[in-house]
Amino acid sequence: MAVNLTLISAATVDNDRDATTLMGRPLSGTPENSYHSNHVPLYQEDGPPPNGNVVVINVAGKRFETYTETLEQYPHTLMGNKALFARYFNPKKQEYFLDRNQMSFPAILYYYQSGGVIYVPSSVPREIHMEELDFLRFNIGQQ
Repeated sequence: MAVNLTLISAATVDNDRDATTLMGRPLSGTPENSYHSNHVPLYQEDGPPPNGNVVVINVAGKRFETYTETLEQYPHTLMGNKALFARYFNPKKQEYFLDRNQMSFPAILYYYQSGGVIYVPSSVPREIHMEELDFLRFNIGQQ
């Protein structure tokens, strides 16, 4: 399945305003330095997470957490496909390990968490970020 995504640079988002828009959706700041306005805490004091299992993804030594269901919304991608992503699972550490670019990963994880919004971090050259997207099977621009 090919995905047509519009990539924008985080630098195009005006950080000086209280509410900005990214791909037509309201945000407070950019994904690099703030949470989406619909952010729900990963751990809640009154019980278990509402949607199930937490997944730990270790990207070259930096750990990220999200829900399994968050990733599975996009089964055409590497992380959204259990069968493809399984080869990166370390059972001893109970985490997935990707020896990839740490600086690109927050923007990639934001794609899953935001419902499909993707951006190029200002700290990462576009070519490198595109390589990361290609590795993770985003298939940008392919029909």
